[in-house]
Amino acid sequence: MTTGGALPGLLLADPATPLAEIRRRIGELEAEQRVRGTSPRRAHQARHQVARHLGDVATARRELELWLAAPRDRTADCAACEQRIIGSWHAEAGDDGRAYEAWRPILDGTLLCGTEPHGTLSGSLIPLIRLGMPDRARTNHLRGYRASRRKEPMAANIGAHLEFCALTGNSARGLELLAEHADWLAPERRDQPDADFLAGAEVLLRVLGDVGHDDVPFALPGGDLTSVGALQERIGAQLTDLAARFDARNGNDAYSTRLLRRRSRQPFLSSLPLAARADLPPSQRGATRISAPHPTPKPVSMDELIAQARQLTLHWHPDANAAWHRVAAAAAAPGTRPLPDDVRAELDEQLVAEPDTDEPANVPRAQRMEEIADRYEALGARGSALRVRSRAGTVRFRERGGADLTGALAEQATLRTAAAEALADGRVSAREYMAVRLGSGYLRYYAWTALAFEQQRDESRATAAAHDALAELGDLVGECRRMGTWLHGAVAAGMASDVHLAADAPDEAENLLRLAVDWYAAGGSPWSAASCELNLSQLARNRGDLAAAERLARSAVEHNLDPYLRGPAAMMLADAIWFQDGREGEAVAPALAAAAAFGAVEGGAQDEARARLRAAEAFAVVGRHQEAVDLFQPALAVLDGHWAEEQWKPVIVQAARAYGASLLAVGEPRRAAELLLATADRVKDWPNQAPHAMIASDAATALERSGQSADAALAFERAAQIWGRIGEPIVRIKCLRSAAWLCAEDDLAAALRLMDTAGGELVRAFAAETNAERSAVARFELAETHVQRGRIVFDLDAENALPEDRRDALLGEAFQEVTASISGLRRMLAQQPADADPDVGVEAILPRLVQAAVISAQIEAGRFGRDRRAAFRLREIADTCAAYGGADAAAELTAYAARLDRPGGD
Repeated sequence: MTTGGALPGLLLADPATPLAEIRRRIGELEAEQRVRGTSPRRAHQARHQVARHLGDVATARRELELWLAAPRDRTADCAACEQRIIGSWHAEAGDDGRAYEAWRPILDGTLLCGTEPHGTLSGSLIPLIRLGMPDRARTNHLRGYRASRRKEPMAANIGAHLEFCALTGNSARGLELLAEHADWLAPERRDQPDADFLAGAEVLLRVLGDVGHDDVPFALPGGDLTSVGALQERIGAQLTDLAARFDARNGNDAYSTRLLRRRSRQPFLSSLPLAARADLPPSQRGATRISAPHPTPKPVSMDELIAQARQLTLHWHPDANAAWHRVAAAAAAPGTRPLPDDVRAELDEQLVAEPDTDEPANVPRAQRMEEIADRYEALGARGSALRVRSRAGTVRFRERGGADLTGALAEQATLRTAAAEALADGRVSAREYMAVRLGSGYLRYYAWTALAFEQQRDESRATAAAHDALAELGDLVGECRRMGTWLHGAVAAGMASDVHLAADAPDEAENLLRLAVDWYAAGGSPWSAASCELNLSQLARNRGDLAAAERLARSAVEHNLDPYLRGPAAMMLADAIWFQDGREGEAVAPALAAAAAFGAVEGGAQDEARARLRAAEAFAVVGRHQEAVDLFQPALAVLDGHWAEEQWKPVIVQAARAYGASLLAVGEPRRAAELLLATADRVKDWPNQAPHAMIASDAATALERSGQSADAALAFERAAQIWGRIGEPIVRIKCLRSAAWLCAEDDLAAALRLMDTAGGELVRAFAAETNAERSAVARFELAETHVQRGRIVFDLDAENALPEDRRDALLGEAFQEVTASISGLRRMLAQQPADADPDVGVEAILPRLVQAAVISAQIEAGRFGRDRRAAFRLREIADTCAAYGGADAAAELTAYAARLDRPGGD
């Protein structure tokens, strides 16, 4: 690692170092390179880092290109550090795949230095989770934490590990790691590595508080005791102060905006267990809590409260309204001087946007907005006044039920003209102009939604409204692109995507949704992109791209701050994982998170139950059936009350089948039978009889497991009838055979009739079948039916349960049946195609052939006394098995034949 490459990072990390000094030092570096004739690579790298720090994406991108184009020489930064910086650039831009490729030489040990791979191991953690590489992320965490632990120059790395624990469901481990570095919390932190450490700690403490652990005690150096919640407050105040110092030095809010994004990141809902020495105590949420004693946090000044509220508002953060309420509460405190007029206007604007119970209900919101606009005008804030008047116009249009669209559009046109004039003479910014310009887009969108989703839809009017909305929103998107007003452009693109989705134009919608996501990120408001990411995830799932659906759902989960979207986002992630073969168990964590989120909002009980069903199904797939049962029962109890609603019927039926299977797995077949029989009765009249057939078969199995053989036999016969009606002859055959086995002991004649029915149907099916694959299945099942018919008789004879007067005749028939099975199976082997279905291929045939051969020999030798003849047949079949790779089967049959050949053999 060279010191020149680290120069800009070291200087930028200290907010006390002026930008002019940093630029002067880079200028000196460039001059030195020119004099010595060395590569400008290091200078371009330095300029790239400065531009990134200042949020100047265009310059950072240009300097990156110049940096990578310049030749490497002895003055360049070390290759490992370069790759780390390049990878982090791609990760910041949201391209985790390119970031991983850049980091790969460091992670695989090809490139190393004094600070690498430590930094890359920590920096790669979140991108790896987003890429769906949790095992690699776990490895990097374990390696990276060991390498960085207790090394204060690597404080930023430790912060990344704390955050990783918080976001992957390992808050207990995160708290242990924070405790190992508790002394780092004592001094006042003053530079960027300090801020990165504190930011990771704050994310951890916030996540703990969100799940009810904000009163967990935390020991500070010196024996002082605080709580998780109090420590978060203190760290949050330090971070806000640090961010303000960086912003003041940088002359913009790029640093605090990046910090805000990190502080707002949400858990990934991944199931990624990491060892912790102790579990967290039970959550105290909803209980009477006793807070641990803690030092009183530093009071926040009114100016700081206002600055926080303005920053959150600027970035459309969901917490902005709460921040303004804190301003209002502080202003109402006794002895507080009145707020300045401009702040009072901003505060009132926010309160009007979300009126509380104290707002006068008899005064329309639009009228109150107009009054605030007048106050802005009096203060000379032309842009704010026009913005609020535009918003008042859209509110008024909706308050009047969408009446007089023409008049509302005319009003917006007047405001737009005024905003354009003010923009031309510099009285408003491009952002303020676009806030007004967007008003007509909102009106067209609202007018379309009113027509598109009304109960008695007028197609021609709805189509015309969609055309008008797309035209207006398309103009807005283009104008925002030209002016660089990304957030307003993202809103317009999002609204246009809704219109295309309703018109079943997914490709057009997807392009606009991707644009909206990119622009929300560019505008510093990734949390606003969550709904767009959810729509993109659904589109990816619709076209079968489950990996993309999962990635996009993870992004929505990470970014979303809206409690009403928390459940849908987690459920989208759970479903995207659930439908990927072999990964069903990973759906448990997001499904349970979705259930908790749905349960926290009014009217979410049904969706909560649906999410619990998904978690139960996932538990069942991985064999954790008791946990599945514990979730199935209450969830189905909720949804059963909604059986009359068509959309819930297939959900309930599918869940009932899975619930029945789990009940069988935990040894409760009677409960399973009751549930499945009741469900079968519910679906017996459905036009689609496939669910009825499947549940009837499941119910028969449950009856059999519970020892109700007669009822089970009848149930299998009923299931066979249903399978026959819906054109599934093979499943029908299997049900008939199951029924035969169940009634054999009490009514052998009935059992054999069922077997003969099955065999006859298979003979006819085989004769009529022209498809080679289906013909092979029919032949295989015919052979299986032959051997099972023979086994029924053979097993009853072993129990001395055959009628004595018919014993020889029945055994003779059984011998003929298994012999027929052997002949059929050997013919299948001889005619086996190279691309045979594994279900009827060599590996499936050989075990059946051995079984039939053994039964045949036992009847022939044991019942009819023809030992040598039986041994001869066994050797023939053993040779057949050996010829088709069945060495073990051949050995088993040969050994049996040898015993029959010996005097006194079997």
